[in-house]
Amino acid sequence: MDGLSDQLNKLLSTACHTQQLVTQQSLLVDDLGFDSLGLIELTVAIEDQFDILIPASAIPQINTVADLANLIQNSVITQPAVPELTQLQFNKEAQP
Repeated sequence: MDGLSDQLNKLLSTACHTQQLVTQQSLLVDDLGFDSLGLIELTVAIEDQFDILIPASAIPQINTVADLANLIQNSVITQPAVPELTQLQFNKEAQP
């Protein structure tokens, strides 16, 4: 999980509103200064970075960096790859 931790720490250090050291025990709101909008923006950035989908219902349960890392790791492992459709493929499949 070192690669994941490195990527996550880099993302957090650019997104958080404090110069505090980011650790696995860092609280996203209290220590790193994220508010509710910041958490949503962070979630979108993580989804883009790791090519995963994080359900909105999971966001309130994310309190620490470790919670976030576990969520990412579980999402990467359990989420099946979804092939992207080009517009042409979509149009062909949409036709009866």
